[in-house]
Parts: sequence; structure tokens; C-alpha cells
Amino acid sequence: MKKKIYNNTWLECHPYTDANATDRYYVDIANHIYQILVDTEINFDDNWTKKTAITITAWFEDIISQTGIWQCFTEECERRYGARIPFYPIGEDYFPDEVNQEDIRFLLWHCLQQRYEGEKIINPENPGIEIASSLIYELLSEEYETAPENERMQAFMKGPDTMKEADFMAYRKRLEWFHFHCYISIGNEWDYMESCQEIIEEELNKEEDIDDHHAKQVDMSLYNEQVNQMLNSRNGLLSLTSTEWMKRIWKRNGTPEGPWEEVETLRPSFYRYLAREGDVIRVQNLLEEKQELLIQTASLDIDMDELTSGKNILIAQLTRFGHTWWHNGMMAILLEDEQLQIAIQKEKDIRMHLNEKLAFKDFMKACHGKPFVFCRDKKELEAFLTKKMGYKNATGLQYPEDIQQVMLTATPSGGLYIQMEHAECICSADNPFYDAQEAEKNAFLFIVNPDVIPYEISCILQDKHMLPEACLNSIHGKEHGKMFMQKHVQFLTDYFHHRYREKDFNDPELLK
Repeated sequence: MKKKIYNNTWLECHPYTDANATDRYYVDIANHIYQILVDTEINFDDNWTKKTAITITAWFEDIISQTGIWQCFTEECERRYGARIPFYPIGEDYFPDEVNQEDIRFLLWHCLQQRYEGEKIINPENPGIEIASSLIYELLSEEYETAPENERMQAFMKGPDTMKEADFMAYRKRLEWFHFHCYISIGNEWDYMESCQEIIEEELNKEEDIDDHHAKQVDMSLYNEQVNQMLNSRNGLLSLTSTEWMKRIWKRNGTPEGPWEEVETLRPSFYRYLAREGDVIRVQNLLEEKQELLIQTASLDIDMDELTSGKNILIAQLTRFGHTWWHNGMMAILLEDEQLQIAIQKEKDIRMHLNEKLAFKDFMKACHGKPFVFCRDKKELEAFLTKKMGYKNATGLQYPEDIQQVMLTATPSGGLYIQMEHAECICSADNPFYDAQEAEKNAFLFIVNPDVIPYEISCILQDKHMLPEACLNSIHGKEHGKMFMQKHVQFLTDYFHHRYREKDFNDPELLK
């Protein structure tokens, strides 16, 4: 067998830089899995085929070494969705701490779906995935009894024996590895690269020349995006942040209690500088009820002598590590003036969702508590907005003249939504446009496409059984495709919207 994956590529998904005999063993396994993927012609490009082979091999290493990453996933999955693995029924020969074909099959689906994120939906029952997972299972089950444990990964995933609040930067270094390089985080690096490309293209489209200062600003923007995704992104499995993942894994692996259990990142905000107090500065959060915070000076790359109490406003993103706050990413230092005060109040209003809450209240009053309203054309839409909701300027809004089958809904955080496509997919006694045949084709979009409908509204549609025809194309027929979709609808919704109910569907107004 000709090697396609080498030690240096394997080491990219590990928190160390030198390969030992254990690593070389797993590189050999990765090459066997790579060849299986090539032979079964699963629809990857070559780079992603290698990435997938490494992901499955790292999963196998995790199972052998009992580092707890996969166990955290399956335990959380069972808690939320009632099954250790989405999609695939677990047989009598499934053992949580061993190699299982169901796990491999799900990982293959996940890798393939990540490859085509935003392009198409991969059917979990794809025959090619089943064939490849069976062959990989045969390989790994034979290796299971003799595969070596990776002691370095065991130590790393157990976490530090002691970690104090002053060790935030050491924690952040571990977090960076986990977010961008751990096998469970496949796709995060790709998301970051796409964001970087957008930042670079935006800068190149500006008319000014790119001098050294401008180039430095671009570098800072890229760094800021890296930090933001590392701390806040929920695009991975189960829509958990990497800080939440590491907390679960370290706790499960018996890591001594420490500040890593209390990690919270605030959105970039305006802070009034008050005073320096030893190793910290005291600031007042101007967007959160005048909350005062202490920020470690070790995280601030600024000249403290330039700060004047009560006059300087800092724009910063802060992370709480235990009881201590640290600055992450870019920081702007401004002098407070009337224009800045206006900007601060405007941002505060935005974060309080004042306009959105008002629109939600107006909508619910106009439709007598029903979550959806359907309009036949532009005239009917404008009549609802002006006469029932009282929006006198609605006739000035720009709509296509030939609009048909409009659906309106609202949320307290997002305000009013006007959906001009796929209203025929919503099964409701109030919907004159419902068409079961069209719903069979497109209703799944309300579940897997966050650009079609907000997460909360998708959940409401499911709870009220208004998407009965939603299905995936299945070789077993439409009825099977519908049953499959309904059975796994909550996982699919969470997966594609990058949300989950406990955190994102708890507004009392919506729950009514």
C-alpha cells in the first residue's frame, strides 16, 4: 500500500509536534482507512478524503486511549435525543467503550456533510456510507485488542492537575488546539478559513491603498476572528462551544476542579475605564446595567498611563476564567463624547431587542395569538401590516408585485419575518396554500436550512405538527423518508441551525 498520509499531517490533529511509535502506528491505520474510502468511491475530494481518514483514525485512538471525547458526545447525545448515536439503531453488539460500526457510520456521514456544508444535504442512509463503515469496522475491530494507547493524549485530555486563574493563556492555548485541530471539531478550521477569506476580500475591495498600517489592521481582524470563533462558535457537533466541550471532557476525565469550569465570553462591549487596582483595571460595562468588572492587566497590550478615569471608553471582548476577566482580540480606546454616547445607546437598544419585541407584540395582537399568518398577494400583505398591525408606512416597503403565498411570523428577538417562499409546505387549517405534494419536495428546508426560517420558528412548526410531509429522499421510498425525518427531526434541526433547545428555545413568550 502506497502511503498518502504522513506523520506531519497526522500530527496536525495533535497537541505535540514529534511523532513516536504510537503515532506511526496510527498513521498506518489512517492510510488503510484512506484506501478504503478511495476504493468505495465515497464522494470526497482527495484532501477531504485524507481529512476524513485522519478523523476516523483519531476517533479510534480516542476509543483505545479512553480519552473521553467520544464518550462525552454519545452521553450528551443520549441525554438530548434519547440515543447514543443519531440515525442508526444500536444493535445488541454495541459496546459504548469499544469500536462500533454505528459510530463509524455516523462519523462518515458527519465528515461528508461537513464537506458539503451549505451545498447539499447528505442522506444518512447513503449506501456508500454503510459499505465504507462496514469495511472500516472490519479493519478496526481486528486492531482493537493490539492497538496502543496514546499516553500523551491521555495526559492532555485529562487536563492539568492544577490550573489557577492566572493561567488563562495556557488554558486558551489548549482551547485553540481543541477548537481547530481535535477530530471532534472537524469543520471548524474550514469555517475560520472562509471567514478569513471574506475579511480579506472586504479589505481588498476598499479603495485605499494597502500600506503597512492597513495590512496590520487586516492581521488584527483575522486574529480577532480566530479568537471569536475559538470562544464563541457553535458550529460543531451538538452546537456546543469549545469551552463547553472541554469542560465536559475534563470533568468526565477527573481533572481537579479549577477556573476552566467557569468560562464565559461576553460580546464585544463598551466599557468605561474607572481605575487601576494592582494587577487589574476596574471598568464599567455600559451595555449591561452598569456592571463593574475587573480585567487582568496581563491581557492588555496598552499603555496604562494613557488611560484617564471616567474619560476613556474601551471597546473590548472579555472572557471570565473562574472569577477573573481577561481581554481577548482587538481593543479600541476612545474618548467619551456626545457622538460616542449616542452610539452606545443605539447599541444598547439593539441588544435589548426593543424594536423586535414591539413587532412581536404587535403581530401577536393582530393575529390573536396565532403563530402564523398567510397572505395571498401584495395587497393582502399590506392590508395586514397597515390595518391590523398599525404599520402606516408598510405600503412604502419594496415587495415584488407578483408575490403570492406569503407567510408572516414573529419572535421576540428577531421581530417580524415575512417568508415569501414555500408557504405551501405549512400544514395548517389557516393556510389556504398548503399542498402536500409540494411539501414533500420542500418542507425539509424548514428543518435543515437556517436561511429559510429562524431556529425558534422551525421548532414551533415541528411542535405543532405543521411539517408532516417533510422528508429526505430515500431509496426506501417517500414514507420511509418521512418517518426518518420525523424520528430525527430535532437532531437535524439543531445540527444545521447550530442551535439547541435548552439554550435557544426558552423565551417565555414563544413557549406560550
